[in-house]
Amino acid sequence: MFFLSFSIFANELKIQKIRLIKTMTYDKNDKYRYSPLKMFDKKNDTAFAVPLNETYDDLVLILHFDKEYEFDEINISAGYFDSKWYLKNYRIKEINFIFNYNDTGSDKLKESFILKDEMVSQKLKFSEKRKAKDIWIKARSYYPSSAYDDVCISEMSFNNNGKEYDIVIRPARNFYGSKYEYDIEGNLVKETICGDHLNYDLNYYRKDNQFIGKCEYIDEDNVPQQF
Repeated sequence: MFFLSFSIFANELKIQKIRLIKTMTYDKNDKYRYSPLKMFDKKNDTAFAVPLNETYDDLVLILHFDKEYEFDEINISAGYFDSKWYLKNYRIKEINFIFNYNDTGSDKLKESFILKDEMVSQKLKFSEKRKAKDIWIKARSYYPSSAYDDVCISEMSFNNNGKEYDIVIRPARNFYGSKYEYDIEGNLVKETICGDHLNYDLNYYRKDNQFIGKCEYIDEDNVPQQF
């Protein structure tokens, strides 16, 4: 029984944090928006979506893991995999995966691919084994959208030695200077960011069908600010 239990959990990949360029959080409970968690739900008819104008410096999102993992392949379903919506949103054409940028501050450890504009899952084989505790995903170019201004990814998975990792979302309570508070249902309700003489409180609340972050902080002149 011990060895059976070990084999079940040995291939887990734990994601501690998913970051977008304009927000230092992810929302695991907001079913009304196109959360990045939709990339890992094993459903092609759901998708992560981010407005093109929020992909600063081509950055789509950042994945942080609980430890360093080894990879040799990523599978990606780039686009909203519903024939009604596929061409109406942007699909990534050239994609970069940058490994351990947090530690190195360099994009030298990266893999680049040109994706087909087809509604099929694409296997992206790396040029060599890659080890990473974080992966930065950048989109360098896109296939045009006929209607909307969103970049979509339906599914993504990570492989090593022919085996797919079982992805588990395990948010860290403290992460890179941030502290998180959750309600009894597991909803993220507050994030405190500390650093460089500034203390930020980022409070989350719902308005209609949206999940909104309100940032309050004390500036260097000890004056309360918010945005």
